[in-house]
Amino acid sequence: MGGVGGGRSVPDDGLAERRLTFGGRDRPALAHPCHRCRLAHFGPPATGAVWLTSANPNAEEAADCLAVLHEARATPSGWPQPGRLRGEWTTPVFRIAPSEAEALRALLEEESGTRIRVQLTARTGRGIPKTVVATLPGQDHSDYFIFCAHGDSDSGGPGADDNASGVAIVLEISRAWSAAVRAGLIPSPALDIRFISWGSEIRSTRQYVERMSGEEPRLRGVINFDQSGFGSWRDALFAEPDDVPVNSRIIGIIRDLAIEHLGQPGFPERFATTKSQGGTDSYVFQSERIMAEGIVPSLTVYTSAWSSLNPLPVTPGFPPVNWYEDEEEGMVTVDGDAFYHSAGDTPENTTDREPWNMGWCARLGLLTARRFIDGG
Repeated sequence: MGGVGGGRSVPDDGLAERRLTFGGRDRPALAHPCHRCRLAHFGPPATGAVWLTSANPNAEEAADCLAVLHEARATPSGWPQPGRLRGEWTTPVFRIAPSEAEALRALLEEESGTRIRVQLTARTGRGIPKTVVATLPGQDHSDYFIFCAHGDSDSGGPGADDNASGVAIVLEISRAWSAAVRAGLIPSPALDIRFISWGSEIRSTRQYVERMSGEEPRLRGVINFDQSGFGSWRDALFAEPDDVPVNSRIIGIIRDLAIEHLGQPGFPERFATTKSQGGTDSYVFQSERIMAEGIVPSLTVYTSAWSSLNPLPVTPGFPPVNWYEDEEEGMVTVDGDAFYHSAGDTPENTTDREPWNMGWCARLGLLTARRFIDGG
């Protein structure tokens, strides 16, 4: 796949429109066989009009175009945000960053002709999100514990950090724990352990909770991983929420473990718990409206949240561990991912740059669950 302005633009399902002035008239920036638009056309294998846009035309308006270039909102990294198309589309849409759109408009304003070439390799279709559940049998099948992560890129972008990182952690914990049991290094867990990749963030989790309502095995706790592979400005591990009473024990355990392993290889040098922020799967298990049989301890473990730094008040009793000296007193700043929900959320930009983040999450998550289950 490719685009313009350095090749960062990717085809996606967002569209908007921008009106430009050509020859003293305000009109949509639609490329067509017209000298006034000063836009050259394509060579083989296909030629046609290209629409440069930043408001919302419909599919019918773009039907005669070869392609649509949509100026999208940029993330802090400069990469464009994905979006969603409305209606039935047959014209490919490339979302481009504002800086790329600005460069194109400057070319269109020149007297000389401008040639735009687009190339697209893509597969489109409809499908149903699928949730995958695997179980490590425990000694007692009446209770179970969940490790989970949403398996979709809910923004429509590549989703390396959000949330292939979380799925990779769940897979690694399942691999390591089951291998240790098979090798006789540790006994089977006291209860069943379910490893889940949600087909659709929050929506699939809600459906799962509705289906499990009334089932005989009792859910004891949840550790969720989301945006667990990268942070743009800090180098720390976070867990939340610490302001929900039912979480007091499991929050205490993960905090104790972070302190016990501080400075050891494979563990974070800085750790903090935060108040509820919402927006991820663990909160489904703490919704009294959804959890008819009562909410359960449920954490999200992560290394960034959303796209920018977010200062939050420290929850009394849970000060950050070995924290940054320049932090405002009584506050803890949560790291963000500058590539969040953008076309730039690729391994090269995020998870490959900080692979230790996923290791931190996997180790502390696994140790926390084992201590929690064993009654520590």
